Amino acid sequence: MAGAPRLALVTRPEPQASESVTALAGLGVAALACPLTEIVPASPQPALPEGTEALAFTSANAVRAVAAAPWFAGALGLRAYCVGSRTAAVARAAGFERVDSAAGDAAALATALRHAPERHIFHPHGREVTGDLAAALAGSGRLLTGAVAYAAEARRRLPDPALEALEARRIGVLGLWSRRNAVLFAGFAARNRGWELGRIRAVAISPAAAEPLGPLGLGTIAVASAPDGAAMHATIARLSAESDAI
Repeated sequence: MAGAPRLALVTRPEPQASESVTALAGLGVAALACPLTEIVPASPQPALPEGTEALAFTSANAVRAVAAAPWFAGALGLRAYCVGSRTAAVARAAGFERVDSAAGDAAALATALRHAPERHIFHPHGREVTGDLAAALAGSGRLLTGAVAYAAEARRRLPDPALEALEARRIGVLGLWSRRNAVLFAGFAARNRGWELGRIRAVAISPAAAEPLGPLGLGTIAVASAPDGAAMHATIARLSAESDAI
């Protein structure tokens, strides 16, 4: 539609995609949810190791996944160490009584765990893991036990509204919250040559997430100032304003 505002595309899984669409609307940005993966909890859920004194969560998806575990209600009195404020909020909403939030990345979480009074820590996580939290705790006297609690399954096709917007060249900004999603988007783009990627500005949550985008010929590839939702939303809003001005 001529004169219609260009849109931001949010590629994270649900329910985070819809949450970002709402947050961006509050910043004056029209956005579309375009999940490239679907979060599928492990079945059955991993058991809580005997002697666990605290839990470590590197994503809100892990909190949601273990909520289905039979041991979950009995673990709500344990301390939950969370990678960032969003994961911490989900942990509190799930019922954890004691929640600590790190600065938003695995390195900050590792530092917090190295100084934790608890020694035996359980880390439920996704099938794909970035970094090695257990290795980061080596020599600290903490025993970190990890287990797969969910998988982020790749979607076979894009949601129709997102696909139609890309084909109509209405996407101004592309938001990518992980390296894996950047790889998946690059795969879709390789099969759809008519998207005019040179008119799209991308925002990646980290340099690692930005790297697979290099060969696509995007107009701009920016990295958020911090690896969290607030920084992503702020950068998407800034580039959206610049995109609308083109």
